[in-house]
Order: sequence, then C-alpha cells, then structure tokens
Amino acid sequence: MRSLSSQSQRLSHKAVVSFPLRVIKISSGFGYRTDPFTGKRRFHSGIDLQASKGTEAYSMLTGVVVMVGKDRTRGYYVMISHDRYMVTYCHLSRILVRQGQLVEPGEAVGLV
Repeated sequence: MRSLSSQSQRLSHKAVVSFPLRVIKISSGFGYRTDPFTGKRRFHSGIDLQASKGTEAYSMLTGVVVMVGKDRTRGYYVMISHDRYMVTYCHLSRILVRQGQLVEPGEAVGLV
C-alpha cells in the first residue's frame, strides 16, 4: 500500500503527455477519405481535430520545434520532433514558438 506522501509526490511531477486541445473532437480521422482540396479519394495520414478560433494548441510531449511556417495546405503550422515521433500542428491562426525551441507537454505552441 502506498502512503499518501508518495502519492502526493507522484502527483506533483510534471505531466509527461498532454492532449493537444482542451476539448478533443475528431473532425476527420486517419485513413482514406475524400480530399477536401481535390475531391478525390486519398489517404489521410493524420487526424484533424475541431476547435474554435483562438483556442490554444498544446505540445503533447517534450520535444524540439523543428519547423514553423505557412503553406497552402497546412496554413500556419508548427512541426515538433518528439524523439521518434514528428507531430505537425496545422491550421493555426498564430504561432507561439520558434524553430529550435524546446517545448514541454501542455505548453501552448499556437492558437487555432
């Protein structure tokens, strides 16, 4: 049986993983779908989450910002290397981090 003090110590540590948004609602899942740009059936290698304008997007894991930018398909985006995983936060209205920056779980990286 764990003591209350050991449980309190465990709870006081920083989270090692965070949800990317406060509320998770999937608007487009992983797999084949109709491409919104071409109207053709294509493979979608990620998931799209729905959020209201101005909502903060959070880093899910500790990582390094490897790229920030803007393009036609992703809009403003932040790409973070989480060791073996690369996560791209797309369709942002504002970027809150810079390339090379170390980010922690739950740290805001942009606004939707």
